[in-house]
Amino acid sequence: MRIAQVAPLWERVPPIGYGGIELVVGLLTDELVRRGHEVTLFASGDSESLAKLESVYPRPIRTDSTVKDYNAYLTLQLPEIYRRANEFDIINSHVDYPALPYASFVKTPTVHTLHGQFTSENKLLFSQCKKQNYVSIYNSQREPLPDMNYVGTVSNGIDVNNYKFHPQPNEEPYLAFLGRVSPEKGPHLAIEIAKRTGWKLKMACKVDAVDREFFETKVMPHVDGEQIKLMGEITPEEKHDSALTAVGLRSMGKIEQAFAIAEGLIDMTKLQPNYRPPELFCGFPREANRIPVKYPVACFPQAWATGAIFQILQMMVNLIPDAANKCLAIENPALPKFINHLSVQNLKVGNNLVDLNLEKIGDTITCKVVKQQGDLRVLIET
Repeated sequence: MRIAQVAPLWERVPPIGYGGIELVVGLLTDELVRRGHEVTLFASGDSESLAKLESVYPRPIRTDSTVKDYNAYLTLQLPEIYRRANEFDIINSHVDYPALPYASFVKTPTVHTLHGQFTSENKLLFSQCKKQNYVSIYNSQREPLPDMNYVGTVSNGIDVNNYKFHPQPNEEPYLAFLGRVSPEKGPHLAIEIAKRTGWKLKMACKVDAVDREFFETKVMPHVDGEQIKLMGEITPEEKHDSALTAVGLRSMGKIEQAFAIAEGLIDMTKLQPNYRPPELFCGFPREANRIPVKYPVACFPQAWATGAIFQILQMMVNLIPDAANKCLAIENPALPKFINHLSVQNLKVGNNLVDLNLEKIGDTITCKVVKQQGDLRVLIET
């Protein structure tokens, strides 16, 4: 096939530091070429690709201080692509809604890969063009506009050869924030979680001019170089280490996403011999009413993987133990859709033991202390 891949001009493809979309576009483009397709990549002029490269600007716009208006160059790029639309069998756009009006006036089909969130403003635009072709990168991304013409969900790809396996952690556990500093990315929530848990937080991020005030007022006052450490932008190789630790979906209020991970992991565990949790758990697509997809190269489950089940239990019930002060707090406990009753027995907090019983009745979760040994204070907030 003759394919046009349209990348943003903010970063080069693939990126040197920040640039999630550009990384995905680079991997996808090179793999399409390897599979025999004739691919043209429209991206910044310093991009490196197996495909034929076309560009309206020689460098990434974000790092070029002489550029004052990104949209001017995007407006140069898109008409050029769609003027040549008959040269392609399909156009894959990664630049969000600016491509919508151009795609409406050519016969060559465009598939828009949605890398961002729907907002109150861009929903108006997408609603007007809902019959065009869209690819979501995760299923729940569709919820604000469920009636658009989604032709599939394709998770972001990775090159597994670039990810080094670490049998032992390089350092003590820590929280990680990786991404752009902006309100919608939630760096302030990551800081809140770090302060609540006492864990160290490493922040590998970039700051755009539009988010500078947010960065200076909501992030920098908390950066102390010890518990909260700012690393700036990091290379793809460094990102792999940062991605080894991830804690906090539920703490950020992302309960549905946290439970989706829990459900998949538990379902996979039920298929394993002796109910042993899997060594690896990743993102292969799973069709409705089908068993989980087994990871093809995972080792036989190891004993340490069992600890994930206890972490999931703590996440669901939202247990906050404080052994030093003989206290157990349970804040807003929740149960996923596949569990209506949960019994926790002989939960040890310091030298104290407690049994808990959780029940789901409609949308209400009740939590009761069934038995207790010792002088532990149990604080339940539902």
